[in-house]
Amino acid sequence: MHVVIMIAVGLVVLALIYGAVNLFGRDGSSRTVARGAGFFVVLWLGVSVVDFYLGVAQAGFSVGAETAAHAVIFGVPAAAALFLALRASRRDPARPA
Repeated sequence: MHVVIMIAVGLVVLALIYGAVNLFGRDGSSRTVARGAGFFVVLWLGVSVVDFYLGVAQAGFSVGAETAAHAVIFGVPAAAALFLALRASRRDPARPA
């Protein structure tokens, strides 16, 4: 259940960052969206590392079990961020053909 909750939290954080980038971004270009996605990936990696540490050090899970779980916890939201950045680059009118 923890994996599903963490993935959901990651997707909500991604949606908030994506919304903020679109709302407050200077020009709404694909570069702005890519920077927002990059910021999210770094932020989410930090959250995943802290959660990994807590799972091993305090909850008593093995490193192998936590590695498998965190590959999914980090990977799904990071893949969604990559998808959004790629989608923005394809619809960017300033991008040369």
